[in-house]
Amino acid sequence: MMAKCENCGAPLDAKEGSRVAVCKYCGTKQTLKDEIESSPTVKSLLKRAANFLEDGDFENADEYFDRVLDIEPENARAYLGKLTAELRVQDLDTYDGHIALGFVRLERNRNYTRALQFADDELKAALENYRAISFKQCMKGYASLLLLGLTLPVVMAAIACFFGTKWLRLDMWQYFLQFTLFAGIGVTLGSFMSKALGDNTAAGQAAFAICYLLSPIACLIYLIGTGR
Repeated sequence: MMAKCENCGAPLDAKEGSRVAVCKYCGTKQTLKDEIESSPTVKSLLKRAANFLEDGDFENADEYFDRVLDIEPENARAYLGKLTAELRVQDLDTYDGHIALGFVRLERNRNYTRALQFADDELKAALENYRAISFKQCMKGYASLLLLGLTLPVVMAAIACFFGTKWLRLDMWQYFLQFTLFAGIGVTLGSFMSKALGDNTAAGQAAFAICYLLSPIACLIYLIGTGR
């Protein structure tokens, strides 16, 4: 690539092997840079991407990690960086990072599997630890859903029994089964919508919460409509 004058942008006519050139258009004397020296290095790109992650600019961080992979297609840390940007956290070794890991199946994530494939022993140990954290957080999430899924129907069934009228003539366990059924439908529908919108996005989490919380209301409407 032909060097250009830093002052006026005109092409420089330099002798072969010379490191100094004078622009024949504006007379500016300048030192020539090698093309390799003027090109960004993997180290500098990784540093810039890390800065974007730290600032919460996940789109630019992902772009710079891609630029690293354009130079080194087997750079494991770039794939790990892309995973971090995909989960929209600044660092996986934080509380927010651990929570985010619970919303993704790492063994099915392309960035994670590529990072694991090309990682050295040190990074591979860290990646295996992330998978263990992901599994632990996922199990905690399922346990919380199970607890919530049992608590809400019990509360709603108790309220229905306490305030029962002529159109609510079932006993406690019948109410519980009805509300549990609708809660299960709400969880299932919410899970599908969350997957469609993104498990780790605000829209996906909101869709799940709305579907689940609307399930007891739907159950009450059903009970009233059927004259139970």
